[in-house]
Amino acid sequence: MKNKLHFIFLLLFILGCKSTIKPSDYTKEAINKKYPYWQVGIDRFYIAPEISGYTVITVEEKRWALRSLALMRAIINTPEFETEFLKKTYISSVNESRGGYPITNGQEYDKNRLLAVVRNRKYNVQYCKYNRTSQVAVGGIGPSRYALEGYINNLGDATFVGIPNMNWKSEFAYGIFIGFVGVIFHEHLHNTGLNHLNGHDTPTAIQTVAEGIGKRILSGDLKDKYQKQVEELTAYYYTEYKEWLTTSTIHNP
Repeated sequence: MKNKLHFIFLLLFILGCKSTIKPSDYTKEAINKKYPYWQVGIDRFYIAPEISGYTVITVEEKRWALRSLALMRAIINTPEFETEFLKKTYISSVNESRGGYPITNGQEYDKNRLLAVVRNRKYNVQYCKYNRTSQVAVGGIGPSRYALEGYINNLGDATFVGIPNMNWKSEFAYGIFIGFVGVIFHEHLHNTGLNHLNGHDTPTAIQTVAEGIGKRILSGDLKDKYQKQVEELTAYYYTEYKEWLTTSTIHNP
């Protein structure tokens, strides 16, 4: 009986260890297969050269940004995101006559096409600490992937996301994690060619959907369902971009 109990405890220990997230177990290919949507990575962290004073992006801030990317990806790969996304109406504020889905200012987006464009993003972003100290981030406006993706060869990317010159974890978005995630996701939508002009604000409408799902994952009814996925993606991003987590990025003009 004693030996049998010993075996049971040993088996439970082994199973417990096997369920522990091991970042080295997850290759980029495996993660992309498991989480096919929102394959957004990091090209670099840098500080805008026009900043005149000593400035740092700390390792902690970089981890905060990578953790945010992980949550974005977890959110966008859920069926709940699709369900809530399709409940809304989205109106264009851009004009693009080329491509397979030409769009004009004031025209309603085909929400299924728009959802596919947002979910299928595959690019690497540059996160920049830029010369602004208010609670405002900026994102480079890319070509309208809604209109052009799949129809124009060599469609380029806008990859710039500027985050204010303050501590990204404790100060920007008032230190609220889902607030940071939502704002940065909004700037990624600008990279995707979405804008808010003439009273039409598709990026904020999509941001609101993502934040709603994110809140449910972090502390609501979806926490138990998706907590493991968030942890797994966070471990992956920390591992995939570990070279950025060895030292702070320093600007000392």
